[in-house]
Amino acid sequence: MTREIKFRAWNKHIMRMNYNYETHAYFGDMLHNPIVKIMQFTGLKDKNGKEIYEGDIIRITDKIYAPNLKREVVFFENRFCLKEKKNLFSDDIPECEVIGNIYENPELKK
Repeated sequence: MTREIKFRAWNKHIMRMNYNYETHAYFGDMLHNPIVKIMQFTGLKDKNGKEIYEGDIIRITDKIYAPNLKREVVFFENRFCLKEKKNLFSDDIPECEVIGNIYENPELKK
């Protein structure tokens, strides 16, 4: 299965998330802009159909894995995974719900 490639961008200056960037000339210019943070779509959706991006904070809803546990979605060693404590990573992204992201909801990282 082919994963859809798309991005979103957090603008640090205006504190706003912009969605649905695709690889074109304007996007390429943003990669080197220090006030913009680019995040890639994982190709996955949460239990409500919301797209999951790098930098999202998800709540695990899978009753077996660890219900109500919150984790950040990261891109690490060419794969998307969940950031665990002390920078350990889990490859499995279980049933979950996106509850925010690290830029618009930094309090969720605690």
